[in-house]
Parts: sequence; structure tokens; C-alpha cells
Amino acid sequence: MNREQGNAGINIALVVGILIFLAVFLAGFFKNDRVFWDTFNVKSLLRLPCGLTVSNPKPDAKAVFPVVVDGYINACGWNAANGGAGTAQIFDGQGLPVTLPVGLSIDSHSESAPFYFKASLVLHTPPHTDAGNIVLVSTTGLVYSVPISF
Repeated sequence: MNREQGNAGINIALVVGILIFLAVFLAGFFKNDRVFWDTFNVKSLLRLPCGLTVSNPKPDAKAVFPVVVDGYINACGWNAANGGAGTAQIFDGQGLPVTLPVGLSIDSHSESAPFYFKASLVLHTPPHTDAGNIVLVSTTGLVYSVPISF
């Protein structure tokens, strides 16, 4: 009996699996803002609510500078404009600025919402309190605050 015949079925299945993966990859399935055969958008899997979703930092997290702020904007007043989603700035508990305002940059290749944003906030002035807020301001003037500790 030839044992290689049993492995032939596994090899064929492996080759077919790799070919399917390559076909889907080449069709653009794994790209963030491409529509897959005009019916499926990978970003829709995120199921983000309308508005702003801050991924990092989590509320009441300890600030380690530089603080990286990232998340998604998804319309409802949080709209992309000129490659940005607005600004972020950290204030201490007395309302004094700890960082300079920094633009929430959006990848220039993004074509549709939700848009991923990211900003790095560098300490400019030491905080006078043990807690504060990261204040995000949209391009349309909406304001969102994330409490943090120092």
C-alpha cells in the first residue's frame, strides 16, 4: 500500500485553501476601507456607534507621557476634515493645560467612515493635581472628555 496517496488529499486541500486566501486578499477583502465585491465593508465589522469612540487611553488610566490617544470617529458631528478629526489636549484638575493641543490625525488613505485617528500628547507643563482630563474637540466643535490620573 502506498502511504503517499493519503497525503495527496491533504496537499490538495492545503493548496486550494491557499489559493482561496490569495484570491480574497487580491480582491481587497482585508483592506480597511475597501468594499468587498460592493456588498461587504471590513469596517462594518467594528459595529461602532455614531460619533466618537476612544480606544486608548481607558477612563481613569494612569498617564504615561507621551500619552497616545486613538480611536474612531463615525459621523454625528465627529467628521473628518483636512486629514484630521479635531484636537486633543490634557488638562489637570484645576483646568490648567498640561499639553499643547495636538491634531487627531487620520490616515490619508481612508475614504469612508468610521475613520481611525491617533495623536501623541507630550508633557508641556507638569500637572498641579493627581487627576485631570483629556479633552477632545471635533472639527465641528463637539467636546468629549476622558478622565485620567497622573
